[in-house]
Amino acid sequence: MPENIEIVGAQDHNLQHVTLRLPRHKMIVITGCSGSGKSSLAFDTLYAEGRRRYIATLPGYARRFIGELQRPQVDRIEGLGPVVSIGQKTPGRSARSTVGTASGIYDFLRVLFAKVAAPYSPDGRSETSAWSRSDAKRSIQERFANQRIQIWAPLVVGRKGHYRELFERLVQTGFRCVRVDGQNASLTPGMRLDRYKIHDVELLIDELEMNHHDPERLHRSLALAWKKGSGKLAIVDGAETWHFYAVRPQESSGQSSQPLPAPHLFSFNALHGACPACGGTGEVSERRDAGNSKTDLPGPLTAVCPICKGARLCQEALTYRIDGYNIAQLCKLNFSQLLKWTASLAPKLTADQRTIARQPLEQVQQRTALLLEIGLHYLTPDRALSTLSGGELQRIRIATQIGSPLVDVIYILDEPSIGLHQRDNAHLIQSLCKLRDAGNTVVIVEHDKDTMLAADYLVEMGPGAGKDGGRIVCAGERAEFLKSKSVTAQFLSDALQVVRTFTHSPASSPTIRLTGCRGNNLQNVSVTFPLGQLICVTGVSGSGKSSLIQDTLVPLLKNHLHRTHNKLAFLPCQTLEGAQQVERVVEIDQSPVGRTLRSNPATYTGLFTEIRMLFAKLPEAKMLGYSVSRFSFNAAPGRCPSCQGAGMHVIEMDFLPSVSVVCTSCRGSRYNAATLSVMYRGKNIADVLSMTVQEAAAFFEKHPSIMRKLGWLRKVGLGYMKLGQSVSSLSGGEAQRLKLSAELSARRQGNTFYVLDEPTTGLHFQDVQLLLNALSKLVGQGHTALLIEHNMDVIKNADYIIDMGPEGGDAGGQVVAQGTPSEIVKQGVGHTARFLQLEMQRS
Repeated sequence: MPENIEIVGAQDHNLQHVTLRLPRHKMIVITGCSGSGKSSLAFDTLYAEGRRRYIATLPGYARRFIGELQRPQVDRIEGLGPVVSIGQKTPGRSARSTVGTASGIYDFLRVLFAKVAAPYSPDGRSETSAWSRSDAKRSIQERFANQRIQIWAPLVVGRKGHYRELFERLVQTGFRCVRVDGQNASLTPGMRLDRYKIHDVELLIDELEMNHHDPERLHRSLALAWKKGSGKLAIVDGAETWHFYAVRPQESSGQSSQPLPAPHLFSFNALHGACPACGGTGEVSERRDAGNSKTDLPGPLTAVCPICKGARLCQEALTYRIDGYNIAQLCKLNFSQLLKWTASLAPKLTADQRTIARQPLEQVQQRTALLLEIGLHYLTPDRALSTLSGGELQRIRIATQIGSPLVDVIYILDEPSIGLHQRDNAHLIQSLCKLRDAGNTVVIVEHDKDTMLAADYLVEMGPGAGKDGGRIVCAGERAEFLKSKSVTAQFLSDALQVVRTFTHSPASSPTIRLTGCRGNNLQNVSVTFPLGQLICVTGVSGSGKSSLIQDTLVPLLKNHLHRTHNKLAFLPCQTLEGAQQVERVVEIDQSPVGRTLRSNPATYTGLFTEIRMLFAKLPEAKMLGYSVSRFSFNAAPGRCPSCQGAGMHVIEMDFLPSVSVVCTSCRGSRYNAATLSVMYRGKNIADVLSMTVQEAAAFFEKHPSIMRKLGWLRKVGLGYMKLGQSVSSLSGGEAQRLKLSAELSARRQGNTFYVLDEPTTGLHFQDVQLLLNALSKLVGQGHTALLIEHNMDVIKNADYIIDMGPEGGDAGGQVVAQGTPSEIVKQGVGHTARFLQLEMQRS
């Protein structure tokens, strides 16, 4: 294999004929300010070409369903091997997706239970007796005396396939009847099933009268049934009731119709294993009417399934236990507890069971240990993926990849440090190094200081954003990179630092106080929030930050202010004091800011209304009778009639993915020719939408109302963004900053309580400085800004810190320390104090 990956002439998006050589089998960090071209290089060029080359090797039949991928705009890439992308947005976050299924741990637990678990009585108190062949034969003779019975052998249980070869062998050996998916069928040459459907197949071994049967015939038939059914058989009596017998633990009476243990029985994604009431989700929909409680929500809600009690599985699966646990109870243990359980299990098993359980237990232990190493010890296998943060999802995928035996793979990661405390980030870096040391190349798009200092090779994109970026500012091995004069190198060497330019810390300020918070892992917490200050809520992953702020404080404040009957649900707490001192609550998260392709930064911030008003006041527009609506691409008079103002046409390709092509009538401008004829300073309305925020600021410098909104977009670090860029293309961090700029430019009056969830996501040191300046100005106007944050550059500049912990999960949920940064360091309690002290010593 070549020693380097060589990229020549990359031109996607704002990349300006980038040529770069990256060393293989190293950990590489690509950094730079927002919009500098990092993702364009890593994902839209490197990963896209690797994926395209892989798909090109598939047979033509497979490519019909995948579709041909467009080649990235690059002259050539050499030395490129198999590529795996681990991004922030992870698909498959359905109600049935859990941490256990995503990490693969649950699959091995299902195998373990299928091979080792024993059925218990419904109350779980007594294990049922085991059948020997002689005991089973005696039970059948006694139980079905004077009856006509059929002896069946289960051949296929809950599996896909056509089974043509199986049926051919049965025909050749003289068998005549099978039962397929509950229906009897005669065996015929060439018989086959739908290969894509799940099937059950039982083979009829014999049919005889038990009142005058041949004992030797019964013995032979039972022996043959156990052989064909791998130790399992079923007796069907005259009432067509099925009774299962197996050479393993079974109900002592032998009268249970309980399904035989198999991996699919313990899967809530399989028809055989899922709870029939909730379909394997553990929840059912219900409707509630608003009652006397202020916490009840009217309309459709979900509640824990009353049948499985949230276990997701059918009752038959839950009767099987190992060491007193059924599989659902085992999945409620956190990963630290699960690892201890697996380590203690072997002495409790028989010699045969230890041999059978060795491989699945090793897999569970190995994967669980990796999750502990990566800082996810507080999670449980049954935790729904939909409740995890993007950073937690990324770490699960990283742990899964580390546990795989793949080598010589190029892994490309998108900011894996998101949502991580410095303590947890150290675990992550160790795991990434382990992935590299296994013989892989790890490419990371990242802004985290510790990750960059741990990298073998660094690449800085820039120098600016958008048209001002797309170039290689500096690239080299870590020691060489740190000696350069690039902006990132200066921040890494502490020659430059993020500092707060405006502080506002009054000697005394009004406060809000929460008492008795006990939702999720919160342990009867009481917290004071000083108003009119920049507050940072810190703590390791799973320490209770979101439970305290987003699930308790925010809904309580909104309920107090809105005073409506449709109250928001909140976690249990005792009292909320001082809420009357707040006039507004604004929660600015990273959720998408628009649902349509037509929404863009100009429309979202209200900037486009100001621009359209300006165009409508132009002499030429007045002469033509054009109003403000004429310059909207959503209104019929001014938009292109061919694409209805979308600027493109979406062509359905039947079984292939839809294709978007630029409208040939307006050439993507969205407007008709008459509207585009109106010019302001040589630019029409479509030209304005193509401008970046920075370009628009120079163009509209004499218009204060427009400049105010553009100014705030620049202050939060979005100067590179085009006014007409679709908001669907924005990252979570960009969406959050766009919301913040809209709020800041609205000239809000009164005391507003702003809550931001990790606003530094995706920000370079320069961008963090811009964000901190904007937040400081907001606090200076008398508002309160509360940040759930891990970035030490922001935390050390906060007025007040609330540190949660000391650990995650059950070991968290407490307020470790409260106070100013210097007070937190002086108290010296918790992980945040240790890292904050190091950061303040460097300042």
